[in-house]
Amino acid sequence: ATELQSALAKSQSEQLEHLATSHSEELARVRSEMEVSRSEAIAQTTEQLATSHAKDIQNLKAELQASASSELERVQADAELRRMSEVERTSNELKEFYATELQSA
Repeated sequence: ATELQSALAKSQSEQLEHLATSHSEELARVRSEMEVSRSEAIAQTTEQLATSHAKDIQNLKAELQASASSELERVQADAELRRMSEVERTSNELKEFYATELQSA
């Protein structure tokens, strides 16, 4: 009976050892899969962020170009108004000068 109990204990011990090894291998496999999955998720998120940032930068660039273009148009319009005003003022001065000259003659 003692030999039977000893054989049974040895068999149970071997089964437990085998089970522990199996669990360890399964844990290692799951950890490995999780690491790969995490790496893939990080790479995907990084790619998404890079794409998003590239779009944001492109949008900001377009906004800046539009703003600069708009500001340039405003400055050009102001300059044209000043030029026209100066031409009109000079023209009026010349008219007055010639009118005075004609009256004096």
